[in-house]
Amino acid sequence: MLIVIVMEQNIRFILLGTSAALFLSTIITIQQGPRQQFAFGQSQLANPSVANETKFRSVFDTFVSSEPEGYGVYTERPSNVFKLGDEVIIYSEPAGYTYKTLTDENGTKLYGMKMTADMILTDRNGAEFGRQQDIPMTELISHHQNKELYFDLSLTGTDTLEPGDYMVKWIPTDENSGQTFDIVKEFTLSQ
Repeated sequence: MLIVIVMEQNIRFILLGTSAALFLSTIITIQQGPRQQFAFGQSQLANPSVANETKFRSVFDTFVSSEPEGYGVYTERPSNVFKLGDEVIIYSEPAGYTYKTLTDENGTKLYGMKMTADMILTDRNGAEFGRQQDIPMTELISHHQNKELYFDLSLTGTDTLEPGDYMVKWIPTDENSGQTFDIVKEFTLSQ
């Protein structure tokens, strides 16, 4: 049974289950709003093939030690082992998203980008601990076909889980094309 409670900038998962006749309640929070950040700018890419991608995909993703400060501005985490209560943050650089061509009231050509994501949290045996669909990632209208975009995918509330091995799967969706890709990361929670 899954109950989702939405609270201002956070999405909270209340997950209910039974284990040996005991009733468990686990809360996992995905940080959104100000923490769900994106960097946009007119790109001067050294590799034009990335700029002309037609398949929506992650060019790069990794665990980071703290909130990224911009496109390419992050501190990579040295391992995938976290302490209970640590925030699990993934930095990702998508490519191949589709632009929706728009026109403003003055006839100026604009470009729209809209992305959402689904998240699934399981243990390494596949037992599901949480799931959320259609998490708003970004909706942007720009004068340029922005290329330098990053996702800050944050999972908090790990102190409500037991120590052990887990897997988080983020599934970003380009709403303009319907294309998706998976970011699957295994991590360990220790005391």
